[in-house]
This record gives sequence, C-alpha cells and structure tokens, in this order.
Amino acid sequence: MKLKFLIGSIFFALAMVSAVADINRSAALWREEPSMWTTPKTYEINESNPDGVKSVVIEGEVYKGVRTRFFAWWALPKGSSPTNRVPGIVLIHGGGGTAFSSWVKLWVKRGYAAIAMDTCGGFPKASKALGGMLRHKYSGPPGWGESVFPLANDPIKDQWSFHAISTVIRSHSFLRSLPEVDPQRIGLTGISWGGYLASCVAGIDDRFAFAAPVYASAFLRDHSVWSEQLKSLGKTGERWDELWDAKNFLPFVKMPVLWATGSNDYFFPLDSLQRGYDLMPNAPRLAVRVRMPHGHAPPGDPVEITAFADHFAFGKPALPEFSTNLDGRKLSVKWNSFGRKAVRAELIYTVSSDKVWSKRKYETKSIPFLNDALSVEVPKEALLFWVNVTFSDGIVGSTRHW
Repeated sequence: MKLKFLIGSIFFALAMVSAVADINRSAALWREEPSMWTTPKTYEINESNPDGVKSVVIEGEVYKGVRTRFFAWWALPKGSSPTNRVPGIVLIHGGGGTAFSSWVKLWVKRGYAAIAMDTCGGFPKASKALGGMLRHKYSGPPGWGESVFPLANDPIKDQWSFHAISTVIRSHSFLRSLPEVDPQRIGLTGISWGGYLASCVAGIDDRFAFAAPVYASAFLRDHSVWSEQLKSLGKTGERWDELWDAKNFLPFVKMPVLWATGSNDYFFPLDSLQRGYDLMPNAPRLAVRVRMPHGHAPPGDPVEITAFADHFAFGKPALPEFSTNLDGRKLSVKWNSFGRKAVRAELIYTVSSDKVWSKRKYETKSIPFLNDALSVEVPKEALLFWVNVTFSDGIVGSTRHW
C-alpha cells in the first residue's frame, strides 16, 4: 500500500513538473521576438478622428509567413512633455469590439496617455457589413472563442491568443517609447475577452504597474459560456486549455490586480473568477456588483478602475483592503479604507443552485458596522456569499466570496 502511494506520488510530482515546464516554455515563447519588447516599427495611416485622437499601425508577429500589422488609436493629455511625463494606460477591447477612440479620449481626460489596439487585425471604421472591422493583407488571425478554439492544433505562433497577447505587449512598448510618458506608471485594463487577454498579459509583461481585468478570468473549459464547446472538441479543447487558458499565466502575476465583475455575468461565472484569482501569489482587489451589466465602456469601465489607477499614477489613496474570518456561519470583516469613509455594508448571497449561474437571484442584506469592521451571521441556506462595502466616493470594495 505504501509502495503504491509512493509510486503515485512520484507520478503526480513528475506530472506537476511537466506542467510547470510547459508553462515556462510558454512564458519563454514571448522572449523569442526581441522586437516585442522594444520600440516597435510603425506605419503612417490616413485615419482621422474628430476627437483629436491619433491613429497608428504597429508591426506585429509573423502569421502564416507574413509579418502582420495592427491598428491602434492613441493620444496624450494636454501639458504632457518630456519634462512633464504622464502615466499611461493600455486598453483592450472585448468580443465584438475593436479599438475604441472614445475610450482613449476618456482616459486622456483623466490625465493618462492611452492606447487602444484592435486585437483581430481589423480597422475600426470599416463598413457595418464587414462587422465594423475591415481586415487587410497584413492582418493576423481573426479572434475570440468560438472561432479560435477549433484551431488549437495549429502552429502556436499562428493562433489568435499568441497574436492578440503580442498586440498588447507591443502597444505597451509603443506607449513606453513616447518621451512624454513615464514608463514606470503604465497600467492595463481589458473588458470581457479583453479581460481574458489582460489576465494573460499580466503574467507575461511585468513592466506594467497594475492590471484591471473586467469580467473574465480563467478555467473557461471547466465553467464558462464556452465550456460545452471546449469539451465537445475533445483533445483539441484540452490543447487550447493547456496552451491559452489564463490559468497558465496567472501564477506568474507580480503586479497589483483589481478584478471588477457582476454577480450574474453570463460569460464568466464567479466560481471561475475565484479559481483564477486564487492562483495569483498576491490577493487582488475585488469589486463585484450585483447584476453589473456586461459590455464595453462605460459599463466595463467602473469607477474602481480609475481609483485603482490613480493610486499608482498620481499617489491617490489605494483601494480598500479587506481581511476576513469565517467561523462556522459567522463572518467577520475588517478593512483599511485608506482615508475613505464607509457609508454602507451589505451581505450579498444566493440560495439558488441553478446550474445557469447568470439566472441566480441574489439577496442583499444591510449590515451595521463600527468604524472599519463588521460581523454578520450568514443564513444557513446561503450557497454563495460575500460582503460589499460602499464608500463615500462611490467606490465598492468586495471581500472574496465563499
């Protein structure tokens, strides 16, 4: 019996070593192309924008023997100069989206240099008949889940995730190369599939000061709107999971992370989110609202992200930090508000076991608190719960959920 246990332990250890080696090889993949990490080659483009946002085409990776190029909008805030350097933000759109100049303009108003790239080889001002994204002879692979999962057995460097992650890293390198931008104060945020990409990039590009994925996390094959498709693909779905699920990158995240999402997100449920953030060496900040709508900015650009970024960019107060203790059904919570005043505390919970998590109904119970602490008895019938604390500036901070 002991011998069987020992042999089993050895095989388990070897499997873990192999898995780590695969992840390390995947990480090394990004260092094979030095130009990804230096000032990228760019091309002029006659693409104007009424908001005063500039356009650029940036050189990307080789796709099926052709060197790709991708489109991006970018802009600098007024007053920025080599002697008055500003912070920066890299903006990653989600599925059905493209580079949004309005998103760039929004962050420029906040005092940031900003860049938003198209991650699928498209131009954002094409005809609606083409889905709003005109592809060209230098486009990389088209993107997002349903269309890319079946291609997981293609050469790694011909797959969408490789190219999309690279566009983010190269956009970051472009922003860092601008003399008006402080390279030590650049962060990234992504929405939905952009949140997935942000989760991956955060484990690869440690030059970022912070990351703020919205909605997306990891373990898509286990539980997401794409789970059944990935499982139906058999070994091909397993291959995508082994190569490209964000779980392969999150253990290597070193930077501070904020995750913002909603309780009933249709695409990325809360259990997958939790399994993802538990992989990171450092606990993230969380902002989990009840039924937060799923969409590009403004829904996917909640106020917590600006506050999170402003801490690293301008030295403003950090987002609240929570410590928790669950003893039976008694939940105790303490927090450091960094000068903010808490105005409301709520226990969020559901008694529903509906397998379609987006259909679950959540109850909200007000909790009295004293200074920066509270204690609450969790209802016996609650199957999932956490605490939200709202502060005077509108910021919502969430504990981890159970």
